Amino acid sequence: MAMQPTSPRPLVFCPACNGPLRPVGRMPVRRDAAQAGIVTLAQPGDTTPAVGIDVYRCHDCGRLELYDHEFLLPSF
Repeated sequence: MAMQPTSPRPLVFCPACNGPLRPVGRMPVRRDAAQAGIVTLAQPGDTTPAVGIDVYRCHDCGRLELYDHEFLLPSF
């Protein structure tokens, strides 16, 4: 369940306060749960495929934002 590193992304701004979002890392999400419309973290030992979601935190207000830059999650 190793998450592949991604290339640096352009600076993103917080939709709440327009402050700069800083990358926190990647969060492994179970692909089958995402298909059901919920976000479930992948656990060690899961046999279900996981995809990496990029996590950002606003430097000003602390808001967290999740981004699927590589469009790995299914669209609804």
